[in-house]
Amino acid sequence: MPSSFPVTATSNIVVLDASRKGTASLTVTNAAGRPVRVRMTPAVSGSTGASWIMVDGGGERDLPIGSAQEVKVTVQVPPEVAAGDYVFRVDVVAEDKPEEDFAHGPDLTIKVPAATTKPKPFPWWIIAVIVAVLLIGGGIIYAFASKGGGSKSTPTTTTSSTSTTLTHFIVPNVIGQSLSAATMVLQGDHFMTAYVEAGAASTNCNELVTSMNPAAGSTAAVGSLVVMAVQPIPFRCIIVRTFPGGVLHFLGTTTTTQP
Repeated sequence: MPSSFPVTATSNIVVLDASRKGTASLTVTNAAGRPVRVRMTPAVSGSTGASWIMVDGGGERDLPIGSAQEVKVTVQVPPEVAAGDYVFRVDVVAEDKPEEDFAHGPDLTIKVPAATTKPKPFPWWIIAVIVAVLLIGGGIIYAFASKGGGSKSTPTTTTSSTSTTLTHFIVPNVIGQSLSAATMVLQGDHFMTAYVEAGAASTNCNELVTSMNPAAGSTAAVGSLVVMAVQPIPFRCIIVRTFPGGVLHFLGTTTTTQP
């Protein structure tokens, strides 16, 4: 028996864009022999979702006798749907005689591509950390190199016609003192100070000094770096301070790096 409403499709494949949205184009012809108002309804099969498919214009049309009308069907597939083929069709029924005048449209296949994921942005903060570590490490190496790798030197003085300026000092013994007290002593003698700790990190850095480099009693130039080892420690924490007029200008700055 011929269909009262032949339905044809421009293409049986629905191609989706990057947002998983696509359009199907159908043509519905009134072959019922009378003017009729029809209702067009998507019919899905398998795992196709009925909520993905919508007939433009609400799905109801008035078809004059012998007329053919183009019908647009919009498809929107949710992002969580797996890639694959999903099938549906559009059925057409006459509202006055739905059991007598009806038609099934052709099967249309929705081609759902694999979901695309945005690439993660490059973690530029890693570059900043590396640069900071290199700068701090370079500063410490330069400080050790500037004092001759820790070798002892003979105290010297520079004499002018008006004054005598001391250029070297004997490193005082601060082993057994608290970090804060040892720092005050060393900075009072015009040395830069740093310390290395290991174990559980403390918030006040008030550990006891267990060793020092250069050793107590040795002679070092004014502004030389004295590195103290303290206990206990969770991270290597290096604090560098300087006296007024020194080369460095970040008094009291604390830099922490992972061991």
